[in-house]
Amino acid sequence: MDDFKRRDYLVCCVIGALFIGSFLAIESRAIQSMIVPQAPTGDWLLLVYSVTHIITFTILSIIKIILSKKLNSKSLMADALNSIIGIIMAIPLILWDRIPILHRHTQFDDLISVLMALFLLVIGWKLVHSGITYHNKLYVKSLHRGSYDVNANAALLSSHPTQPIAVRSTPEDTHKQYLNLDKDVEAAEIA
Repeated sequence: MDDFKRRDYLVCCVIGALFIGSFLAIESRAIQSMIVPQAPTGDWLLLVYSVTHIITFTILSIIKIILSKKLNSKSLMADALNSIIGIIMAIPLILWDRIPILHRHTQFDDLISVLMALFLLVIGWKLVHSGITYHNKLYVKSLHRGSYDVNANAALLSSHPTQPIAVRSTPEDTHKQYLNLDKDVEAAEIA
C-alpha cells in the first residue's frame, strides 16, 4: 500500500504540472479572445460537440470519483476534478452561442475560462506541493532508518520493492543500478 501511495503522489505531481500548463494555455486563449472579441457563430457542430463533451465528462467524472473513493487515490480525484472543470467550461460555450440575450455579454465565456484557469493553477500548485512534500518526507525517513552510513540512492533505486531499506548497497552497487537503468531505457527505446 505504501508503494501505491508513493506512486499516487508522484502522479499527483505530474497532474499538478499539467494543470499549471493548462492554466497557461487557457489564460493565453482567454486574453487573446478578450483583446480580439469574436461574434457568436451559432455553429451546430459546436453545440453537438459541447453536449457530447458534457455528457461524456459527467459519466467519466462520476466513475472517477467512485473509483477514487474506493482506491483512496488523490490522483484519480484530481483527474475527476479536471473532468468537472471541463464540464463547467463547456457550458458557457452553449449558453453564449444559443441564448440571444448573452450575445451582448461576449466576455462571459472568457470570464468563466479565466476563473477556471485560476482554479486549475491553485489546484495544480497544491498537487505539486503535496507530492513534493510527501516524497521529501519519504526521503527523510529513508535517511533516518538503518545505519549511519545511509545511501539514499540505493534505497530509492532498489531493484526489489520488497527488499527492506535497512539493506544498503555500496556506491559502486548504486552506480551499477544506474547503469542497468540506462541499459533498460536504451533497450526500451530500440524495441
